[in-house]
Amino acid sequence: MVVLQALSQIAAVLPQPAYRRAQQMGHFAFAAAIPMAQVMWIDGYLRHSGRQVRLLAAGEPPWVNYLPDQLLRPGFAVVPISRVRAPMVPHILSRHRLHADLVIVRMDHGWAHLALGQDYLRVPEWLGAFIDLPEDLESFLCANESRHSDVRRLRRDGYSWHTSSLAQDLETLYLDFHVPFIQRRFGAHAHVARPWTWQRQLARGGVLWVLHKGRRVAGLFFTREGKSLRLYATGAVNDAQARAGFAGLYAFACTHAHALGLRSLNLGGCRPTVGDGVFRYKRKWGARFGVKADQVFDLYLWWNKPSLALDELLHHTPLVVRHGTELSHVASLPSHDAGRARSLAATLHTPGISNTILLGRPQDIPPRAALPIGVAVLDPRIADDSRTFVRTIAKE
Repeated sequence: MVVLQALSQIAAVLPQPAYRRAQQMGHFAFAAAIPMAQVMWIDGYLRHSGRQVRLLAAGEPPWVNYLPDQLLRPGFAVVPISRVRAPMVPHILSRHRLHADLVIVRMDHGWAHLALGQDYLRVPEWLGAFIDLPEDLESFLCANESRHSDVRRLRRDGYSWHTSSLAQDLETLYLDFHVPFIQRRFGAHAHVARPWTWQRQLARGGVLWVLHKGRRVAGLFFTREGKSLRLYATGAVNDAQARAGFAGLYAFACTHAHALGLRSLNLGGCRPTVGDGVFRYKRKWGARFGVKADQVFDLYLWWNKPSLALDELLHHTPLVVRHGTELSHVASLPSHDAGRARSLAATLHTPGISNTILLGRPQDIPPRAALPIGVAVLDPRIADDSRTFVRTIAKE
């Protein structure tokens, strides 16, 4: 809502801890007073198998549609049930959820704790990503072949960078680079910040431009927060030079932070799945992942019978789930190839995500396929209902 966003941005003048608390309290109060949660049936066909499923979803569109968009083929049907205040959500869900293949709720943390209980699988809406820079920056930039290849191309093809603290440059970044870039990348899920919040933070940050033979092709707005450099927002023009030079945003931000004596970069958020390109790109650049401190909402999943929708989701879009402050990967092994456990665990391995839960029969794992520490293979029957699933993985 526009009013809620405006109040959130006014609160942004507060110090970070106070701002986050005010943001949480604001969302909690608005959700109690205003019917923002749309409860709806979503009928469609699974993206990979083509099987027909029925989802029950509750939350504020379009953000509540993130998982349905990943799971279903385009053109699924949405049938609204009602728009309600947060305290009413569990009552509406209880009337309908037994008829759903999967229930998906997007709710702020405070109301989820009060209204949903412990039977819902908690999936962070966004993860935070961070880079810890070593003293030897050159070794870090060349630490893996993909990263080294990007750096070689930047140096070979004439890319350079500089920083600016001019308000005019900030406006150019916002209007000509960031807004078009975000809208191209995220479509209906794009969230574009209000420009005045950038201007207020310019005193403790600046704009880093990536240039190709003198022409600006990409840029980012950064702020300095304690001993860390936060990459606040990025943008790029839509051409081949910009796409090739986008890696320069990370490479040159690392260089800039290192020169300032900082050893940490906050890369911002990404979606909670290794299937997300932004997740993989940040991981390639050495990111570790964790709970995003300023995240107010999470996604909550519920089911009470073996779910085709959940099974396909975990096969093709492995999820990061949250229990307390811990993060774990959850994925399904193909029923015909449980021996892939070791390679799948390697694919999912991510700094900051402590455990990996693979659903597949442990007896099918070859004896020689020793699994890394922190990886467990569990019987798929634990996923027959969300209550059993949540309690089992919390113990792993």
